[in-house]
Amino acid sequence: MRACVTYLTISIAFLLIATSNCLMANETMFSPTAPNTIEVKKLPAMTAIRHTGDEKSYFEGRGSLFMPLFRYIQKNDIAMTTPVETEIDPGVMMFYVGSDVDTGRLQSSEDVTIHKIPERLVLAVGIRGKYSEENYQSAYTNAQEWLSNQSTYKASGPPRMMYWDGPYKPSFLKKSELHITIEKTQ
Repeated sequence: MRACVTYLTISIAFLLIATSNCLMANETMFSPTAPNTIEVKKLPAMTAIRHTGDEKSYFEGRGSLFMPLFRYIQKNDIAMTTPVETEIDPGVMMFYVGSDVDTGRLQSSEDVTIHKIPERLVLAVGIRGKYSEENYQSAYTNAQEWLSNQSTYKASGPPRMMYWDGPYKPSFLKKSELHITIEKTQ
């Protein structure tokens, strides 16, 4: 009996390691914003694969947004990168394509489109904790307050979320950030 328990424990551990390695990113597209920090940063131009769900918000339909992108990167032998970018309403999810991929060979599919994202300036609000609508709303309120208390920048796009950690990290350790594309006012 003890050998069965040991074998089962080893099998489960191996399965978790193998599965999490499959979902681990091999390239970080830009530096994360530390939790509880607000900063202005410039993001590089990137290529992304994008899946648009139905008219639900991200928080209502996030499960249905991930799998088409994941199947696309598996089928096309593309490594996962971080972070994962999302638009909130309606829900959209994007995976960035790493620098090792010949983006000219990528083709849009029924579920996934290819997007070139230009360099952009963003206001970033770092978050630690669960990937929840409550944490999003709190960060969005902080970003709006920051923007209203200065005169150098103004919002030039809707809020988006950047998710840095995979599904196997405990919620209280997860990092994310809210981004709002901004431009200088002067």
